[in-house]
Amino acid sequence: MSFASLALAAPDVLEEARLRAWLETLPGTILRAKGFARVVDAAGGVSTRACQVAARRLRMTPPMQGEHAAHGTQSVIVFIGFIDAQTEAVLRGGLLACRRVEVSH
Repeated sequence: MSFASLALAAPDVLEEARLRAWLETLPGTILRAKGFARVVDAAGGVSTRACQVAARRLRMTPPMQGEHAAHGTQSVIVFIGFIDAQTEAVLRGGLLACRRVEVSH
């Protein structure tokens, strides 16, 4: 296991509650995570959030004006820590599990 960074993109909108819960339980080898996420809240509103995890604490806030313009509508989170193939698979799977679930009527 080596010290590394890993940028992961999620092409879909993520469920805010799921994303929060997942980011709060990242593997202990992840020292920091930072990025932007398109999220849907419980009321169905979609917005962009700046996400930061440091010292096991999570902050999700609206991005500052112009801060997320380069990322467009895609969610991208960078993970920094001791990352091996198994940790990478856990991170990829965890992020995908946060995708919004479409309800069909």
